[in-house]
Amino acid sequence: MDKYTYLVRIDPENPDSGLRSATKEEYKAICEWNKTVPLQEKRKFIESKIPEGTYNDIMLMEAPLESYKQWKQDEKRHRRCMEGVENYEHLSFEVLLAAISKDDSIQIKLHLSTSDEIDEHLLEEDRDQALRNDLKAWKSWAIELGWFYITGRKRTCNPALKEMFGWEERTAERRKKQFENHVRLFAKHYHNGYEYKEGEQA
Repeated sequence: MDKYTYLVRIDPENPDSGLRSATKEEYKAICEWNKTVPLQEKRKFIESKIPEGTYNDIMLMEAPLESYKQWKQDEKRHRRCMEGVENYEHLSFEVLLAAISKDDSIQIKLHLSTSDEIDEHLLEEDRDQALRNDLKAWKSWAIELGWFYITGRKRTCNPALKEMFGWEERTAERRKKQFENHVRLFAKHYHNGYEYKEGEQA
């Protein structure tokens, strides 16, 4: 069962009054009150969800209108990204590697057979499927982070990562370095059968 935390303003009329912990009943009462007032008067909440093993740690935090609008925009982008993760059938390793670094010269050596029956396109699909499987098995957040890279948001995704996973700036940068190292190791060892070892460097 998911765990919920509710944070509301100490003084609903004062955006600078700080936040306090609230009960589920208080949050529900605010939601009911929101139904009776105009849009501009509704109290806004930002949701942060962090996977914790078998459950999600979910925080609902009251926020100013501008912060709420920014969160909604990030949520929409994230939803489109996740729809792409679920529906996109060809997560291109070459595109991901290029997104990691324009100067990255790593190339995968597939040791192709000289047989005329070898279909290079099928081999690329096998490799890309292996990449998806590897990222899913490695970290729960790896596929999502990869999509930020592929969609050109490598350098601007930290605010969205904070909302999605609760990562502060330093944590987000550390996770990105781990991700980039992991993908490079995949590229380096794929043709030999890649098995990640904690702490290994590309």
